[in-house]
Order: sequence, then structure tokens, then C-alpha cells
Amino acid sequence: MKTKFTMLILAVVIIVLGVMLLHLTHRTCKNDKSASAIENILTRKSVRNYTGEAIPSSVQETIMRCAMAAPTAMNIQPWTFIVVDTQEARNKLMTLNFQPEKIATAGMVVIVCADQTKFIDGSARDFWIEDCSAATQNILLAAHAEGLGAVWCGIYPVPEKIEMFSELYQLPDNIIPFAMVTIGHPAENPAVKDKWSPEKIHRNYW
Repeated sequence: MKTKFTMLILAVVIIVLGVMLLHLTHRTCKNDKSASAIENILTRKSVRNYTGEAIPSSVQETIMRCAMAAPTAMNIQPWTFIVVDTQEARNKLMTLNFQPEKIATAGMVVIVCADQTKFIDGSARDFWIEDCSAATQNILLAAHAEGLGAVWCGIYPVPEKIEMFSELYQLPDNIIPFAMVTIGHPAENPAVKDKWSPEKIHRNYW
């Protein structure tokens, strides 16, 4: 009888310890993920030189899924993308003489565009700029998380740049080229810039 009681107590103790361990593991994993996300943001940097190595289609899809996971006003999702990942397509893009040294060795180039048919009517029309900016930032962060380097090359709002991309790709009148992101396996390791400036924070009032 005493032996059975002891075994019962041990069983209860084992169950309790198991539940505690599971809870601790879950909390640790959650904290690790949070730390990883924050570290990814704080260590991201602009990388302009690449090895020329190809980027697998699965990684490309992950990056583009992250782009489309960006927040967007009223869930309009006004973005559309041109993905360049072949030598022939890179050569075509390089004819613009716009950041050719980056394009030449990139494994992937993403041209973020906006579709004017999906813009919000009225005074909120220009929210597309924030939407496409958020998508572009997600591309940079996703590339960094995949161990790749990337840099944001602005197109909009410079008329000359908008025109040359529109002509090169024969874009429909409703499509605005917004930004170009070159992505590749890093051939350089630039230092992370510390942009923390607490004096730029105004708490509760200006």
C-alpha cells in the first residue's frame, strides 16, 4: 500500500514537472523568436556588393511573401512587383545605367511598383507610398533574415527614374515604379550603423 502511494506521488510530481518544463520551453522559444526579430531589425544594413551566386526559388518566394505581408491602408495592397533573377533580365535592366554595379552581381532584383487602380479615393490616395515603403522594408528584413544582403534604390518620386523604368518594361499607364531592391549573397560586410538618438523622442508632449 505504501509503495503504491509513493508511486502515485511520484507520478503526480513527474506530471507537474512536465507541465512546468513545457511552459518554460514555450516561453523560452517565444522569447528567442522575439529576440531574433529585434536583432534582425537592429543588425540590418545596406549591402551593395554581392558574389553573383544565385538565390534559390524557395528563398525568393519567402522574401516576396514577406513583402506582401506588410501593413497596408484599408488592406488595399496597391503593390505589384517585377522580380529579375536571370542574366538576360539583369543585362536588360543594366541598360538603364542605374546602379549597374549592384545589379551585375545581384542574385535577385525586385522592382516594387504601385497599381493606381488600387489607390484609395480622395485625400487618402497617397497612402500607397506608405504601403509600398512597408513592403520594401519587409523585403530588406527578409533578405537579411535569410543571410543575404540588400539595398534600397529609390525610383519614386524622381520623374526621370520613373520614366526610364516605365519605358524599359513598357509598364501600363496605371503602374508606377517605386523602388528597386538589389539582393544577393554579400561580398562585403559593412558595419552596422547605430541610429539610436534618444533626443529625437518626445514623450507625452513636444
